[in-house]
Amino acid sequence: MKNKGFTIIEMIIYVALFSIIMGSLVATAFYLSQSAGDTSGKVTTEEEINFVLKKFDWAFTGAESSSIDVGTPSQLSLENESVSPDPIVIRLNGENDIEMEIDGDIHLLTTKNVSVEDLNFSFDSDARMLSATLTIDGVVSEISKFLKI
Repeated sequence: MKNKGFTIIEMIIYVALFSIIMGSLVATAFYLSQSAGDTSGKVTTEEEINFVLKKFDWAFTGAESSSIDVGTPSQLSLENESVSPDPIVIRLNGENDIEMEIDGDIHLLTTKNVSVEDLNFSFDSDARMLSATLTIDGVVSEISKFLKI
């Protein structure tokens, strides 16, 4: 009489191979999911940094060096007639968001998707150069602009 089917040893080998294959697939799927989340976070941070730097450049362009007031390292007041007749104030608020005040209206430049760790302004009156350095989610960025006399 001939038995058809699998022996217990064959079943153990098949189950072990199946477990190894499934474990590899689950680990790969988890790694891909984790990588996508990290990449998305980095892209969000870069987009926010670029937006803030462009807004700084916009506010700095046309500002007069005689109107610059760096009250604290994290707050800047400047006059730019092409943007507003009133002074423009850029600051790091108490909730660690960067905000710009124009004509009494406060506009947030960052969202809750990122964490602003540091914001510093400096002004070299001899060179008429205004600089801003910011740290968002551990990424340090800087912008410098020469101002008109």
